[in-house]
Amino acid sequence: MSLRVILLLALAIPIAPHLALGQIDVTWNNCTRAASGEPAPSFNQDFQCKSSATYRLYGSFQVPVELPTFHVMDVRLELATIRLGTAQPLSPFWHFEAGGCNASGLQLRVQRDMAGDGNVCTLFESPWGNPKKELEFALITAYGPDYQRPGRGVLLMSIGRVRGQPYPLQANTHYFAFYLEWTTANASRCEGCEDQLLIVSSANLFSRDEFLMSLTGPTLKAEKFYAKINDPDFPDPLIARTWGQIKSQYR
Repeated sequence: MSLRVILLLALAIPIAPHLALGQIDVTWNNCTRAASGEPAPSFNQDFQCKSSATYRLYGSFQVPVELPTFHVMDVRLELATIRLGTAQPLSPFWHFEAGGCNASGLQLRVQRDMAGDGNVCTLFESPWGNPKKELEFALITAYGPDYQRPGRGVLLMSIGRVRGQPYPLQANTHYFAFYLEWTTANASRCEGCEDQLLIVSSANLFSRDEFLMSLTGPTLKAEKFYAKINDPDFPDPLIARTWGQIKSQYR
């Protein structure tokens, strides 16, 4: 299955109500469960915009049934500014697309033991094994700033195991999926680093030949359906209403 076909499937397949759904979480600093000695996960991360810093957003997931032929995971992250009643475009700092002001500000990683000092997500299994030997691709496939409405960005990623080497996902097991490295190195020339954003995740799982399952969060370990940037105290009910307004404009 080509990357083009995988990407088109990820965008085209609706979540069918009669299908079993898995869950996907995004949290800062660690996966949703931290072992002793690991940094605690957080739903918010404040960016230090006056200096160059790197922050890591971790994706993890679980499925309710066994999936013995799993090969490919397509991830969709939706970013939205937390500004009710406004239609302001994303600031230059949140333009990660090719040619965007901050095109180098976001990197996808899938090797768990390379994150920080490697002491993260140790309670989670990795379906990628040794990425140098078992992965065929792991890449950001697209980023759309102000997609369908001002102030909303859509990030698409695809991670796939080598053909002929499926990974049997087990039911109700916690899996590490990826982490994203966000840097503020370009904040001085790309304004808007201080903006407040929501991040909501979803994903589709595939074998090499067919769609297997959609993932939509959160798991019981996460409790929230989002991660945040630059706003630890924004009220949850208002966030839900903000995201509901965003969804209503494109569904």
